[in-house]
Amino acid sequence: MDNLGEISNFPKLTTLNEFVLNPRWITYGIYTLLFSEIAKKQFGELSYSDVVNILSIKTIGNDGHELTYPAERCRFIIDAMIEFNLCYRISDRENIFIFPDLLSSDRPEKLSFDYDSAMRFDLDFESFLPRHVICNLIVKRHTQIFLNMVWQNGTQLRHNNFNPDALIEADYHARRLSLWVNGQHANRYFSSLYDDVTQILASMRDLPYKEWVHLPGNAGRAPFRTLLAHEGRGRNEYIHENGISYDVSKLLRIMPPDKRQEQFNFYISGNYMSNSGNQTITNSPIIGSTLNLGEISGQVQNAVNQMPAATGEQIGIKETLQNLHRLLTNAGELSDEDKAEALKKVQEIAEAAQDPVAGKGIAKTVLRFFKGLAADFENAKALVGELMGLVKQIGTFFKVE
Repeated sequence: MDNLGEISNFPKLTTLNEFVLNPRWITYGIYTLLFSEIAKKQFGELSYSDVVNILSIKTIGNDGHELTYPAERCRFIIDAMIEFNLCYRISDRENIFIFPDLLSSDRPEKLSFDYDSAMRFDLDFESFLPRHVICNLIVKRHTQIFLNMVWQNGTQLRHNNFNPDALIEADYHARRLSLWVNGQHANRYFSSLYDDVTQILASMRDLPYKEWVHLPGNAGRAPFRTLLAHEGRGRNEYIHENGISYDVSKLLRIMPPDKRQEQFNFYISGNYMSNSGNQTITNSPIIGSTLNLGEISGQVQNAVNQMPAATGEQIGIKETLQNLHRLLTNAGELSDEDKAEALKKVQEIAEAAQDPVAGKGIAKTVLRFFKGLAADFENAKALVGELMGLVKQIGTFFKVE
C-alpha cells in the first residue's frame, strides 16, 4: 500500500508469498543496501551473502517498530530492486548483483569507442538531470553491456543480434545525457534506446529538456523537434546559425524514417510530453528573393473570395479558408517568412477545392504542412488550437486526415 492509500501490485515480485503491508520494510531494506559501507567499498557489487549480512542488522522504523530481515526474505528486497531498475543480476556469476549508482565514477581506461563515425544525440535538461535516468538505462540494457564497460555515469552497449554499438553517458555538470551510435542498423538501435529514455522520463512531465542532433564535422547541433517539423512540412533544407545549409533527411538519419513519422505524428497529436520543450524554427528559407507579405496576403484573399458560393458538399470551405487566412495574417508568433509560406498553402487549398476529388493529393500535402507548423509553435496554445481546428475542417471537406 502506497502513501495515497492505494494497493500497489508488482506481479513480477513472486518471492514473497504473503502481502507486504508495511512499505517501510521495503524502503528501509533498499536504502540500507544502497547506503551500506560494504556496497560502497565494493563499488556496487554485492553477493547474496553480502545482502543477508547487511540486512541482518536490526533496524528501528519511524513508527518505533523493529524491522527484521530474515535470510529467506532478503531475496524479496533484491527482486524489488531489480523490478524498480535499481540493480541487476550478473548472468554468468551466480548470486552476484550490481548496483549502478555505486559503481566507480571513473570511465574505464580500456574503453574504446569510434566517436568519429558515430551519430550523436543529446538531451539537455533545463534544471537538473535526474541521476536515476542513467541507472535505469544501465539496468534495462545490462545484458548488452560490452566487455563490462560500465561505470556510474555511463555504459558502452552492443546489440546482441546486429552488432551496432552505443555509448550512453551522463554529464551532470552540463545537465546533459548523450547517446552515440554506430554500426549496422545503428538508427534502429538508437530508436530503441530513445524509447527507453522517454519511458523513464514520462513520469517527470514537468521536467523540461530539449533534444539535439549533432551536425557533421562537429559543426554544432540542430534541434531534433525542429528537424522533424521541417520534414513534416516538406522542407528539405535546414539552415544552421553558422550559415551552412544541411539536408534534413541526412541530419535525421539517426532515426529510421518510419520511426520519425511515428514520432512526428505523436508530437503533433497533442499527446507529446510537455517537457520536450518548444523548439521554434528560426532558420526558415525566404520565399523568393524579396518578401512582400502584403502582396501575398492580398493575392490569397482574392483567391479565396473568388471561390464559388458554398453549396452541397462545399458548405463551409470558403469560410474555413477565410478564417485560416485571418488567423495566419494576424498571428504574431509567426515570422513573415512563415506567414508567406503558410498563406501560399491556403491558396493551394483554395485552388484544390475547385475539384475536391482531384485535389485530395494536394490537400494531404498541405495539411501535413500545417500540422508541422503547429508542432513548431506548440507553446502558442491559442494559435495551435484554432489552427488544428481549421485543419480538421479542411480534412473533413477533402475526406482526408
